[in-house]
Amino acid sequence: MASAPNAGRPLAVGLLALQLVVLALALPAYEGPDEPFHLGRARVAAGQALDLHTIDETLLTSLQASPCGPDLQRTAGCPAYGAGSAWWNALEPVDAVFGAGSQGASAQRIGNYQIHQPPLYYTAAGVLLRALDGVAGPLAPRHQLVALRLLSVLCVLSGVAWALRRLDVACGWLLVMLLFLPGAGEALVRVANDAPLFAWSAGFLLWARPRTDGSRPHALGLGAVAAVGPMLKLTAAPILVYVAADRLRRGDVRGALAVALGGAVILPIQIARGWAWGGTLEMAAPGREYDTWIEPIVGIAHSAYTFFKTALWLGGWSVVKPPVWILVAAVAVVGAGLVRARPRIERGSWVWPHLAAGIAATAGFVAFALGKERLFGVWGAVGGWYFWSWSPWLMLAWQECTRPLERDRPSGDRLWIGGAVTFVLVIGLTWLRSVDAVYGGV
Repeated sequence: MASAPNAGRPLAVGLLALQLVVLALALPAYEGPDEPFHLGRARVAAGQALDLHTIDETLLTSLQASPCGPDLQRTAGCPAYGAGSAWWNALEPVDAVFGAGSQGASAQRIGNYQIHQPPLYYTAAGVLLRALDGVAGPLAPRHQLVALRLLSVLCVLSGVAWALRRLDVACGWLLVMLLFLPGAGEALVRVANDAPLFAWSAGFLLWARPRTDGSRPHALGLGAVAAVGPMLKLTAAPILVYVAADRLRRGDVRGALAVALGGAVILPIQIARGWAWGGTLEMAAPGREYDTWIEPIVGIAHSAYTFFKTALWLGGWSVVKPPVWILVAAVAVVGAGLVRARPRIERGSWVWPHLAAGIAATAGFVAFALGKERLFGVWGAVGGWYFWSWSPWLMLAWQECTRPLERDRPSGDRLWIGGAVTFVLVIGLTWLRSVDAVYGGV
């Protein structure tokens, strides 16, 4: 007979699917961080815009007719929230989308800083937009936004399905519950390449592990699937490092080499696209001399705090700030989880692949934090949405750290699961109350 937690997991996944779909439909248009710029790339791939380097006029007109947060107000001149409810406005009819409020899109050019992103997600999104145009006729940008948000939802649910096949009961529950956090929902539902990377991470990590019969994936297959990750987003790097290191520790040198070579395919592709060395637009910006050696250390610490905060809580492109007690409670819950799980971190061979991936993730974060400061002149511009594409790997690390692989202890985890559910529910309700006041009421 299935245990109670395991039996309840389909219900939890169903509720998660419902929440993600509601977020995709209800969140104000262009509210997700960087959404207009990701959509702009997809419109170019769909043949609906010509210039990869700027936001096209049709999209800019739609954006300028939509209420938005301070960052987009400064960038695009769209009106602030407050004139009426912004909930569900992505579903408004086309004539409402292009109504009064445009502030001269034809006279304004806005650069698209997402041009340095790898092309795979945008190519797929462009194919979807062309197909929808063929079925329903030309879609307004807001309606394209909704379609691509729903594509993100499908990617998240696919990744969850993959993860639940190999994670034990408690870790599977933990992953599902974490995805109820507002930071996770808004980060993964938005139009961006993070949700596809989440799905790839879950699938690749767990497919690459040994089977129960001792068989393992062929090296050629490992290399081919490895190549997909960085073609979606360069934050695939820690996942590639983990899988390559894990194959190496298991004696599969060919598999490890295939993963490394597959992941490296992105380098000549990005260089051919005019990719500045350093990997991002930020690292191509001119640097500056720091006043003291302590400034970058404090700045990176500030960026780490922002990363943690926004992984839990997003909203309004800096309009909505989480209460301090939310952050304190999150630290307390993580600490309680560590104590409850009685982690068995020891000098075992399973540790070092995760350690290698952690070093890669940390190095990437530091480089990105420095690059963001070079480009924008401020610290703390690295958002926590990057965390969620790594969450399947972190759940796997948590599983191996806290209990033997494939061992379930559902009865002992009920108290922990109940406490985590309560915590996530409180955060979600607090977030909803906060953003509802900003967006103008449901």
